[in-house]
Amino acid sequence: MKNAITLERRKAHEIPRGNAVIYPHGGEVTVCLKTERQGNDYIHHYLVVMDPAPVAADGFGMIYIDPEDELIDCGAAFTYAMTEGVARGDTRSEQAAVGDLFQNDDGFFLKVTDDPKSQKMFAFVNIHSGAVMGRQERGVAAVFQEWRVSGLGGGGLSIEDLRRLHSEAMN
Repeated sequence: MKNAITLERRKAHEIPRGNAVIYPHGGEVTVCLKTERQGNDYIHHYLVVMDPAPVAADGFGMIYIDPEDELIDCGAAFTYAMTEGVARGDTRSEQAAVGDLFQNDDGFFLKVTDDPKSQKMFAFVNIHSGAVMGRQERGVAAVFQEWRVSGLGGGGLSIEDLRRLHSEAMN
């Protein structure tokens, strides 16, 4: 299967939600999940840093981006490796903490801290579609406290390969 990895510079509003993007942040290259939240009148665009993974669970938050900001679109979605409920010993009946992935009838979600301007404490990002949703913690079937982004494009490209390709393209 051929990967659709593009590394194309595009405006945020042109990049499909759910795609991996490269975002130069604080002098460091970060690999992020492009997310969107449907507002009353327009779409809000956000990033969630996936690599390097935030050090503490409370580091998982959404970064607001202007729709005209340029990012590097990787042209593919992340693949994930996850293990259910081992870090804190919680079971599927426990509530997910910030930074945990969990599964319910609507899919797989990452619990993050919300944009401070939203007046909400938490947001729930569908890791496959990139949609930012309201409360999703009902009917949780599994909580994944140990997880990581394992690659892109169905696992065909590792994060290390992506970083190398990006570095080569910038030189």
